[in-house]
Order: sequence, then structure tokens, then C-alpha cells
Amino acid sequence: MKKKIQMSLDDIVFEHRNKAYGAYAMRQEYRANLTKAAVIGSLSMITVFLSSFVINKMKPIEPKTGHIYKIVELDKITESLQDVEDPPEKAIVEKPKQEVVKQVQNPPQVTPVQNNEPEDDKGVPTEEELKISAIGNETIDGPPVEGSFANPGPIEIPGDVIAPEPPAPPALKVDEPMVISEVMPEFEGGMSKMYKWLGKNLKYPDNASRNGIEGRVVVSFIVEKNGGISDVKILKGIGFGCDEEAERVVKAMPKWKAGIQNGRPVRVKYTLPLTFKINS
Repeated sequence: MKKKIQMSLDDIVFEHRNKAYGAYAMRQEYRANLTKAAVIGSLSMITVFLSSFVINKMKPIEPKTGHIYKIVELDKITESLQDVEDPPEKAIVEKPKQEVVKQVQNPPQVTPVQNNEPEDDKGVPTEEELKISAIGNETIDGPPVEGSFANPGPIEIPGDVIAPEPPAPPALKVDEPMVISEVMPEFEGGMSKMYKWLGKNLKYPDNASRNGIEGRVVVSFIVEKNGGISDVKILKGIGFGCDEEAERVVKAMPKWKAGIQNGRPVRVKYTLPLTFKINS
């Protein structure tokens, strides 16, 4: 029997080729060289880390330069505190004495009591005393003063006195339109009649037709108490003459049935969308 020969990948690749060229030997030694390189690289890294660790441990610890500490003896601190002078006392400011002026005591309020005996006028100031005295709680002797209760001094009378203008009359409230009423306004004949009327009277603007403009224009207006249309406004437009045409046709509408609130006609604000679409 023939023995089976096991062939490696290198033998298969270099079969019928010159194995003495060098490439075959390099591939045979590749794994061994790779293992050696990994071991040498690992040992180098470990050596670097260990050497840096040892160097840091061998270095002397230098004091930090950012902080400066000063040693002060306790005895010197006590002596310096004793040398500190006491703060000067605040000067006492005497209040100026108030000048004493002549005044008479205001008589106390007395509840009238029916008495047939004559009243005692003792302590009640006279009219002359009130003219030259100030009103107070007790009677004090002093120089006479002006501007008292009974003698207020000279009175300045202004020149021409202008009477204030009378207040303006209140503004009349405007009859503001309602948004919703008990009976909403309606086109004569109903909504179907209204759309028929719009179909006959609404014209497609030439500018919008040439440019293929289509869309919806939203118009708001007020239906008056007599059914007339007023205050027509464009809330949302598409331009190209469609807004102007929508405003024109709404203003040209015949009178509507007015809105009713509490049995009376009222002004109602109405919103109407008008669609412009080109018929294909």
C-alpha cells in the first residue's frame, strides 16, 4: 500500500516551483517570526511602563510652589491685638431745642347735659386769644404766632376762575354684527339658488385662466337688517384677478333674508367660500 503524504498549504502553493528562491523559506518561518515579534513587543511595553513607575517612585517629592505658608507666633498676635486702639466713640449730637410759642389749650369735647346752673367759662380761650395763638392740648405762655386756626394769615385770591368743562357725553354703541343668531340669514330661495346665481354671474378672470390658476377664495360680508350686503372683505385669496372677481360678485348679490334674534332682525357676519376651477 502507498503511504499518504500530508502536504501543507505552502507545499501545495510552491509545488513544481523553485523552493530555494527564498519565499518558501519565509513562509515556513512566518509563524515563528510572528510569535517572536509579539513576545518582544509585549516585553518592550512592560519594560517601558515599569521603568516609568520606578522613576516616579525614585523622584523626591517637591513642595508645591503655588501656596506660601507663613508661620506666625501666637505671642506676637496677642501683642498686636493689644496695640489696636479702641474705635472712637460716636459723637452725641444734641437735638436743637424747639422754640416755645404761645398756645392755648383746646377745650375738651363736652356732651351737652341739661343743667339749670350757669356754665363755668374757666379755661375756654377768648376770640382774641385764638387769633394770636396756636391750638394745642394745654395752655402755654409764649410769643403770639400767625397762621393759627382762628387767624390763618393773609389769603391769596386767584385771578380769573375757569370753570371745568362739562364731561363729554358717552359715545353711542355701534350696532356690532353677530356671528351666530337664532335664525341665520339666507339667500332668497336657499343655498341651491345662491350657487345657481353665482354660476351665472361669476366670471373666470382671463389672467387666471391663461396661467391655469385654480383654488378657493374665502369672502366675508355682513348681512344687514334689511338683507343688504355690506363690508365685503377677502379673508383668503389666490390672486390673478380671482380675489377682485369674488368681491365684485358678492357685492352684486340681491338682498338676503336677514338674521333674526329675539324676534328682531339683526346684523350678522357671514363667510362664503368661492371655488375657481377650470373646466377640462
